[in-house]
Amino acid sequence: FNLSDQNDTLETSALQSADIQSISMLDTAQFLEAFTKYDVAAFAQSSFKSKSGKWMGEAGLRVDFNSFGEIVPSPKLGVVFRPSSKFKLRAYYGKGYRAPKSYYLFNNYTETAQNFGNGEKLKRHKVDINSEHLQGIEVGADWRVTNFWKVSLNYYAHYLQNRVLRQVFIPSQDSSQPQSQQQLIGFGYFNGASYSFLQSVMLVNTFTAKVGNVNLNLLVSYEYSKGKEHVDAPDDAPGNDVVSTG
Repeated sequence: FNLSDQNDTLETSALQSADIQSISMLDTAQFLEAFTKYDVAAFAQSSFKSKSGKWMGEAGLRVDFNSFGEIVPSPKLGVVFRPSSKFKLRAYYGKGYRAPKSYYLFNNYTETAQNFGNGEKLKRHKVDINSEHLQGIEVGADWRVTNFWKVSLNYYAHYLQNRVLRQVFIPSQDSSQPQSQQQLIGFGYFNGASYSFLQSVMLVNTFTAKVGNVNLNLLVSYEYSKGKEHVDAPDDAPGNDVVSTG
């Protein structure tokens, strides 16, 4: 955003890179009122270790309060169990969130076709955009087979909710509706019920050797990943409301 000295408001340029999917529909003559968004957060963390030394871990909690009216807890928990000096198990869980960008919030607009070109400003489309939430888990095992060979097996899973998506209102073709509703055009962003899920299994073999003063390292790994995505489209978009990909 660029701040205008005369009007003390924000302006955006319509000319943007053709590589991005979302092009701002505002031109340099359209002004927005200055805005402020805030986030207040607190974080606490604690570490623990058993007397035997076989169990250890960390637990943490972050709580955010932002100007979108959200109170978002983000817990973190990691545990390691080492039954012997050559073998250990580990597990981790974490949750985080990403607030919607100001670009999304201030590019939600509606207009009617007959008003184009008459000097009226675009009207902001009042849509509450929620934050995106991400949860992740990791489970793994490390085994020191020999002094030169180490094996690690890991499983990951990520789950993303409230994805921010692009939406476009198209003119209605229903002749029974008033003309102003027939020609309603809009553009902006929304959450819907969209989500994406990704999981992966990774096997890693690490070989180390020393020849004279030279250290030799060899890493051999294999990973299998699979994901799924549900995209909730606007009701007025052509095609199916939900598109699933695997």
